[in-house]
Amino acid sequence: MKIAPQQRIYVCFFLFAVSLGALLSRMPDLQVALGVNKSELGLTLIGAAIGALISLTFSSPLIARLGARTTAFITVLGTSALLSLVPWIGAAPVVFCVLFIEGLLAGALEINLNVEIDRIEAQLGRGVMNRAHGFWSLGFFVTALVSSVVRQAGISMELHLAVTFVTVLVIGIWAISGMRNAPARIALYEGKAPLVALPTWGLMPLCVIGIAAFLVEGAGIDWSAIYMRDVFSVEPFIGGLGLTLFTFCMALARLFVDPLVDRFGARAVATMLLVLSAIGICAVSGAPHPYVALAG
Repeated sequence: MKIAPQQRIYVCFFLFAVSLGALLSRMPDLQVALGVNKSELGLTLIGAAIGALISLTFSSPLIARLGARTTAFITVLGTSALLSLVPWIGAAPVVFCVLFIEGLLAGALEINLNVEIDRIEAQLGRGVMNRAHGFWSLGFFVTALVSSVVRQAGISMELHLAVTFVTVLVIGIWAISGMRNAPARIALYEGKAPLVALPTWGLMPLCVIGIAAFLVEGAGIDWSAIYMRDVFSVEPFIGGLGLTLFTFCMALARLFVDPLVDRFGARAVATMLLVLSAIGICAVSGAPHPYVALAG
């Protein structure tokens, strides 16, 4: 079956989200399995963020040397394999180390896929970046919905993550095997790029906006299931709907927001979305009923 280059990137984003979402949707079960409190669980999960930060900063030369396809094989399948090991580990420090390595691969995955989709976008002469990220959100939505049913059915984390990895392995090999390096964009300046580049003052507002959005996204994805369990004591299926609805709305926005940006401008749309996020946070934090929290 012949698929377009951008569609291979879509699949890679989708599979990464499926793997990560399968674990994050089982956070309440992982907390119990590790025997840790919420603070200790947060410190355990931060291993992935530390690894990703290091990789995002320093892995570009290695990615350029390996090429898009080899990097995708290592990162997409590697992250899924490492995440599938987590339920089998009974010690939080070891989970931290596994997630740190997973974060290193995840950071390289983000660079590889975003660079490739940017180059493909330049070839096509039209925007496909938001759609690619939309498939990441769609992957989270699918895995969150499935995980709600799986948790309600009492299926173990070990089996759940193992089946997820096998699925990602089969589809990933099919999608990545036909990937080729897209032609690089024409350089606008001569000279070697620095290893580390600090943001300019012109970029700082975008950095602040990005941090605000990622704080909301990280809280919603990582902690929604535990929040619904601890605050409202809901059954697993209802608790999992927090992550399901969050990622469903994120996927909708990423897949269909481009026309709004074209019509009203990036500043107006960003302001509107940040205000909506703030309203949602207030609704969740002050919710008197689980369905109010789900709406938030």
